[in-house]
Amino acid sequence: MVLVVAVILEKKNPLDGCWLKKKEKFGQIGCSVAAAHATLRCSAVGAASGRLQRRRWRCNSAASTISANINSIPMLNGSNFKDWKENVLIVLGCMDLDLAIRIEKPASLKDASSPDDRRNFEKWERSNRMSLMIIKRGIPEAFRGAVSEEVTNAKEFLAEIEKHFAKNDKAETSTLLQSLISMKYKSKGNIREYIMQMSHTASKLKALKLDLSDDLLVHLVLISLPAHFNQFKPIAGIPTKLAE
Repeated sequence: MVLVVAVILEKKNPLDGCWLKKKEKFGQIGCSVAAAHATLRCSAVGAASGRLQRRRWRCNSAASTISANINSIPMLNGSNFKDWKENVLIVLGCMDLDLAIRIEKPASLKDASSPDDRRNFEKWERSNRMSLMIIKRGIPEAFRGAVSEEVTNAKEFLAEIEKHFAKNDKAETSTLLQSLISMKYKSKGNIREYIMQMSHTASKLKALKLDLSDDLLVHLVLISLPAHFNQFKPIAGIPTKLAE
């Protein structure tokens, strides 16, 4: 009887061993699959994290660029309107926000308005809104009251600012003319650059409707030169183009 039981146990043991081996094999396969799933999840999370970081970097970079552009606009102080306006227009143009400055407001939308009309109107509205914010940011709080709050068009707002803060032409003309007359060449630097500087000042006066003749400008240039440039001063008449 014992022998029979022993034989039976011996016959069962190999089967049990195979079952254990299969169980161990299936367990290893299950662990491998779980590890693969975990790896895929980690890869997906890593990729998503990378995309998020790149998106954040682009957003931060764009924000830095916008901030740098806006900060490049000087504050209006009552005497720098020309430079202030030039900087405002450059920034709005670089940021592609000058649509409301360049074109008039489109017709109001209606139920029958086409999709193109709606897109154009929305673009203009956004440009106008952003332009107003940027323009007002460069104006001190004390100066903003010079323009009525009812003016909500960026182009009209800029025109109103110009009426109140554009430098008086007569005062600017006097300043430039005084600067031109008092200029003196000090024998340092390129003589041609010095003459071109005087010519540039004369061009500014011309823009203010004070047109100096070429002969007068040449006289002013020659008068401003030191004595050792006397050989350039002809005895009979003054050349009309000294720079040549």
